[in-house]
Formats: sequence, C-alpha cells, structure tokens
Amino acid sequence: MSKYFSRIEILPATEEDCPTLAQVEEAAFSQARQEESRSLSEIMFGPPAAEGESLRAQDLVHKMQTDPTTRLYKATIKEEATNMKRIVGWSVWNHYLEPQPMEERKDTRSRLIGNEDAFHEFFGALLRARKLYMSGKPFCLLGVLVTLPEYQGRGVGSALLEFGISEATKAGLSEFWLEASADGYSLYRKFGFENVDFVHMDLTKYGSVGQTKHVCMKKSLP
Repeated sequence: MSKYFSRIEILPATEEDCPTLAQVEEAAFSQARQEESRSLSEIMFGPPAAEGESLRAQDLVHKMQTDPTTRLYKATIKEEATNMKRIVGWSVWNHYLEPQPMEERKDTRSRLIGNEDAFHEFFGALLRARKLYMSGKPFCLLGVLVTLPEYQGRGVGSALLEFGISEATKAGLSEFWLEASADGYSLYRKFGFENVDFVHMDLTKYGSVGQTKHVCMKKSLP
C-alpha cells in the first residue's frame, strides 16, 4: 500500500466539481501527448483548448443529470502547505443493474472532434467489444480513471478503483468491464482484471506514428 494512501479521500463528485474534473483529465492526457508525437486523444478531439475543457465539464454535468447509471467519484488530498483539499483524480462508472443492450452514447466533446473518422473507428471498436462480451448482462463499466501527473504513483488510482468496485458490489453487481491503455494496464491487472480482447488503431492513417492498443478487460466476482 502506498504511504500516501491513508491521506486520500474518495467521495461522490458534484456538479460543481465538473470544471475541475475536466481540468484534471486534460492534465493527465497532456502528459500522454508529451510522450507521443501526436496522441490518439489529440487526433480525435484536437489540441488542448479552454473550450474543450468547458464542453467536457458540460458533458459530465449532463451525465449526472440525465443518466441514472452514472457514478462519478473524486479523489481528494489535503495539501499540507494550504491545508486545503484538492481534487487529484476521478473516475466515472456506469452501474447497469438490469441486462440491456450496449448503445452508442453522445458526448458533447464530439463537437470538437479533430478527426471524425478516428473518433468513430476507436469508439466504434470499443462499443462492438462491449456488445460482444457484455450485452444483455448486468455489469459495471469503468469509463474513465485519471490522476494528476504529479500525484501518479501515490495510490490515487488504486483508491479510486477499490472504492468503485466496492460501491458496485454493494449495488449487487459482480461483473466489471473496462478498456485499458498501457498506462493503466498494470493497475487493473493488480486488481484482478483479465484480458478479454484488444482494440488496435494504426495512427499513421491520421498523420501520427505507430499504433495504439487498448486492452478490453473483465473482472468477475464470486
């Protein structure tokens, strides 16, 4: 367990938190962009912009207001210098308590799509995998888990994952699904998620280099 773990508090996020959540997500993805010549996120949504953060915040608020399956959790740490709590990570889960088909969900960020073909190729592949393995089953979907770059490796991701699994289990769910990037893969393996399928994308088609791989992962509780 990380020495920082006891200082992390996980709470349900509020609508007022959504602008900060969007900023945390952008900071996490910005680090990935620096490590790649042109990341998948930037190809699909364009370069970082204040308008993008605003629309993402609106999207999160919309999910909280209209989608009863959505669960948003924030990770906070009290900073010693200011004695103030700071949001350093967050996650979004969907509790599908009743068996239902997987359907495409609208995202306000699609209004800022950098490359529509890349967007539909990637999210279409994810949706097909979810339909293949989870359609018609009650399950919990982990859609996003992000941590501020300066707090990565301090137990924030583990705390969010543990809390999310616990809350879903209390709700009666025992099947879990996510799509992991290379950055989060080892964490999910540590929590018992197993490889089910893979989603590959050739980034050279969109003016970048190499390819990206996301691992479709599943966890089943007794």
